[in-house]
Amino acid sequence: MGYIAAVIGKRRQDVTSLLKRMLRAAGGPTPSLYGVASPETGDFLDRSLDSMHNMGTPLIAYKSSSLAAHPQQPILQRSGALAFDGLLYGAVEPDVIHVAELMKDGISEGMRNLVSGGGGGFSAAAADSDSIFLARDVVGTVPLYYGGDDEVLAAASNMKALMAIGVEPSPVIPGTVMELTKRGYETLEMEKIGQPRQTRQSETQCIDTLNGLLSEVSEDIVRKTRGGAVAFSGGIDSTLAAHYLKEAGGDIGLICVGVGDRREYGDALRAAEALGLDVNIHPFTKDELEASLDEVILSVEDHNPMRIGVAAPLFFAARQAVEEGHTTIFSGNGSDELFGGYHRYMTQWLKEGEEVRGSMYRDVVESWRNNYDRDAKVCKDLGARLVLPFADARIIEFGLGVPTEYKLPSSMGEPRKTILRKLAKKLGYPAEVSDRPKKAAQYSTGVHKALASMAKSRGESLPVFLKRKYEELFSYGVQG
Repeated sequence: MGYIAAVIGKRRQDVTSLLKRMLRAAGGPTPSLYGVASPETGDFLDRSLDSMHNMGTPLIAYKSSSLAAHPQQPILQRSGALAFDGLLYGAVEPDVIHVAELMKDGISEGMRNLVSGGGGGFSAAAADSDSIFLARDVVGTVPLYYGGDDEVLAAASNMKALMAIGVEPSPVIPGTVMELTKRGYETLEMEKIGQPRQTRQSETQCIDTLNGLLSEVSEDIVRKTRGGAVAFSGGIDSTLAAHYLKEAGGDIGLICVGVGDRREYGDALRAAEALGLDVNIHPFTKDELEASLDEVILSVEDHNPMRIGVAAPLFFAARQAVEEGHTTIFSGNGSDELFGGYHRYMTQWLKEGEEVRGSMYRDVVESWRNNYDRDAKVCKDLGARLVLPFADARIIEFGLGVPTEYKLPSSMGEPRKTILRKLAKKLGYPAEVSDRPKKAAQYSTGVHKALASMAKSRGESLPVFLKRKYEELFSYGVQG
């Protein structure tokens, strides 16, 4: 778990100094373990970049948040150098070794096989003597960005590493393999999430199938992570995520956060009791939120009020989890788009019927852009990996084919995500847990109200307040 950085000089010039700036700006906990490699040679630096010698171009680097990381990255192999970030559920050996084996006969073909093979969430970068290759899984739960100017092309796990060398970042689209050379960049492969036909299974059969898939996915996750902390609200998504991870044998903690004393803590306590797990209720104050806001914005790399409002509670939950010794954060993110959690789906369903399937499909495909990148970067900068059981490709493929009438009720007053609520009841959870109405995290935690109060005290609207802070941070805060 760590940060990928890669850079190639268009004039074949040495790019070591640029790589240093990228790694310093990448963020994350300290101390760090740095690995740097050209296609022919590598260097590992325990705590400092100062001793990095000129290594030429192209270069691949990996900044690990653990000094005990094994194997150290980048991996040098016959075909070049490789850095990998993510989880591959089908790999028996360490994931980066598995990927290196895929690429032993050529990086380009190996990257294509990695993307088409599925079975996890990842980003990867590899270099031969002339090119840097980038790859990202089809769902897109692990961020990766690229960009270039007249002198260089570069890639990194976050935008600030590229901005530190004056490069405008663009996201690597999930499911793609890209090649960066001194001539520019090219997309070599693109896999997409398909929209399947609606299944002919009955509602009962769909519930049974979903139960089996969530069990299978959770078992794969636990084999790789052994456990972690669930960002827990007591809602249907985080409750089901915790249930299946616990049943798979994971060592699971629950962390619930919010601004001050909130009635929602009672919901989390009742759900945790039903799960048979303890929950750590961790309130934070408005002052603590304000003191951490720069850090949240630097991780999110955006000033959108909704994105900051959703990211801030996760920041406090992940920070608490790391303090408790967890290195993995689990979230129910991805469920709303797949199973009909948003109010706007219900509105469209009642007005336009099956047209809502297209809206939900498009939202699932774009979830990496709207949600996953944001949350993954917040967790990574605190030293934790974000894992999303509902964003597994197997759950997505099945969920997109579940008939809409199994997801959305027939009237506005009934709870949405019907199939998940019926699944929870089948598992034995009481109605106070299974039927709890959805409320957006930024509102249920009190974060939106606290942020609006901060802005008002300065005579600004919330969008203006956050944009000003963002511009201050990214004008002065990430330069190498």
